[in-house]
Amino acid sequence: MGLKDYKINLLLLGLVFLFTACQKPEELLISLLKNQYANLYVNNEPHKREVIQQLETYFKTHSLSSENEHDISLFLNQINDGHVHLKNKLAAPSKHSDLKMVPGTFFIKECENSCIPKIPEGKYEILEVDGMPFSRWLSLNEREVYASSPWGRRFRTSRLLTSNKLLNHYSLKYKNTKGVVFSSQVISQLIDRSIDKCVEGKRLNPKTFQIIIKTLWCDNNRLDLTKNFISEWDKMAERISAQDKIIIDLRENNGGDDKELMYALNAFIKNAAPIYHYQYLNVNQPGKLEKIMHLLPFKFKLWGPKGIDYIDTSLKPKHTFYENKLSVLISAGCFSSCEGLAAGFKNLTRAKLWGTKTHGGAGEPVFFDIPKTTYSINLPTCVTWQGNKELIEGIGVSPHQTFEDSLNLPGDALLSAAIND
Repeated sequence: MGLKDYKINLLLLGLVFLFTACQKPEELLISLLKNQYANLYVNNEPHKREVIQQLETYFKTHSLSSENEHDISLFLNQINDGHVHLKNKLAAPSKHSDLKMVPGTFFIKECENSCIPKIPEGKYEILEVDGMPFSRWLSLNEREVYASSPWGRRFRTSRLLTSNKLLNHYSLKYKNTKGVVFSSQVISQLIDRSIDKCVEGKRLNPKTFQIIIKTLWCDNNRLDLTKNFISEWDKMAERISAQDKIIIDLRENNGGDDKELMYALNAFIKNAAPIYHYQYLNVNQPGKLEKIMHLLPFKFKLWGPKGIDYIDTSLKPKHTFYENKLSVLISAGCFSSCEGLAAGFKNLTRAKLWGTKTHGGAGEPVFFDIPKTTYSINLPTCVTWQGNKELIEGIGVSPHQTFEDSLNLPGDALLSAAIND
């Protein structure tokens, strides 16, 4: 390329960026959805484009503002992608209760401080929320959450009962395993969650150890996510013996960073092995910038080359368990990089997976700032497949042993089944 062509390219690129900078926030948001959203191409592309068109029509008479934030969120929810959402730097924090659910299920486990009267430890089926049948409450509130699959949406909607920006007080009607019906008022409040651990370990019996990985995004208001995770993992792993059967619980894990995923896998797998197959989106067509981009002397490619993510063996834990029997518990609560972790154990034939299908959401999400506003939008930038080349988005990872918990089974029935296997 000659100097003249180089200068022309710089000039044209400058025009592109100037064009982008001059766009209204609403136009830029639509442009990002059309040009940077990789999962637009999977699982019902016509529907996704229709929702984007509806949002574009909405913006002809509305602005991107705090007054319209909820409306815009409802449009984005309809795209059916667990990563696609608005983030507002000025958003009010969520309110939490200490209502606990049996992991991966819709059953209440207990509620000590937030419920009046308190719900003692046990197992309870939710009958009503604010006088409304639970199934009806779920259907009315399902657009308040971002989800990639129907089962993921239903799961996330149920968790609004434990963490929500809108619910301050609500009533519950529920029954125990003997059929006795109770009622409680739940009072949510702002609770400091910064002391929660990312990884916990429990000795279930002399020969069985449970690892609960709550999140792979281990910030807890500290700076280095990976160091935080490694520190917590190593302290937990010191308690595991070479003879232990290990159960890894991923049922309430909402994902995070892939370095933590690899660190966990490296504790159980010796060699480098593929985790994901992926293809990054370079630029989508058609879009707001299409008319300018086709003028450029060099050609923009829609997709980058296909690639494979391998386990980084340099992220080697202090303690390894290559020979231990391993079971992994999954549910619709396992999302994003958690699904990469579950798929790694499954496709590398290292563990037996128990439970129900994972949420179904992946694709290297990136927050894109929207200038002149307090908002950014989170968008997957690549399409991601499991190591066995099965798509993750909207589909999820299936267990080897499907297990649906029920009220007549005592306690955490899935955990008990895995212990006794």
